[in-house]
Amino acid sequence: MKRLSRLTALLLTLAMLLSLVSIAHAEEKQSATAWLLYFASNHETDSSKFPWWPQHKSADQPSSETGVEATNAEVTGPGMYTVGLKFNWQKAEGAVQFNLVLDNAESLFPGYYVKITDIRVNGKSIDHKPNLYGTFHDDPNAGFAPIYNNYWDKNFSPDSTGPDGLRAFDSADEATYEIINPDDIVAGDTIEVDFIVAANAGEMPEDIGEKPGKLTSLVAPPPVLEDGAEAWLFYQSGSWWPANTKPEGDSAGHASSTTAKITGDGYYTASLSFDRDGWSSPVNGAKKLLLHSCHNVSKDDFESGATYLSLMEQNVSALKEALN
Repeated sequence: MKRLSRLTALLLTLAMLLSLVSIAHAEEKQSATAWLLYFASNHETDSSKFPWWPQHKSADQPSSETGVEATNAEVTGPGMYTVGLKFNWQKAEGAVQFNLVLDNAESLFPGYYVKITDIRVNGKSIDHKPNLYGTFHDDPNAGFAPIYNNYWDKNFSPDSTGPDGLRAFDSADEATYEIINPDDIVAGDTIEVDFIVAANAGEMPEDIGEKPGKLTSLVAPPPVLEDGAEAWLFYQSGSWWPANTKPEGDSAGHASSTTAKITGDGYYTASLSFDRDGWSSPVNGAKKLLLHSCHNVSKDDFESGATYLSLMEQNVSALKEALN
């Protein structure tokens, strides 16, 4: 009887565990995260610039890594959505690779269609052609709409690395994986993309609503800083010295710094000063002493009758003082 009771208790426990697992599965995320994958091409016209910079290469990449702030969209089904990028460190220029990616969309919404309706740079629409959409080549569970990629063969030849099996919402004969002219992305502070998600080709979702406006978080003017931000010059010479590595100046690097308080839009000046040879005021009681090379002499030394012997005697005196 006790064994039967224990068996019953085990079965009840197992049933409870199974129900918890079912609930956990039911509560799993049922939306696809849409985001923009972007690599700039500014280094192709200016070799001094860092390759493919600025860039944004994952939905959750923090802005602290590249200075690119992303606004993603959670796609829950048919409708209109907007995603965007804000470039805080360096402006967007051109494109090497530019895709609209929907993480997990091919699993959640297999066979669906995506139509890009507008692309804006700094809040202004740029020309674009009808797009394609399909399985993302880097993730079979994700969908993507290629916007521009200069690595793929336009005809998807057998030896190309371009995607295969992409589908078009409409205008199938005109749809392509290069829908923009990358030269239209110039001095980009922001890039925004509006798009439609639909279950069938050419089907406008019923709940599409009004076309979304500009993303406020991207195009709003910069706030006025109450306390102000401090601007200063970080500097290291070709030989790493003299240098300035601190806002207040760098005594070890023999640099004096003048900073600027940033309180909003406007013009500011920050500066560094060095005296001859990068030396500044005496540090920790030290002072400068002359050690003469005796290779030549100044006009004053020559007129005062300086000789090789007298200059070497001055060197000996300087060395004695320094070593003591």
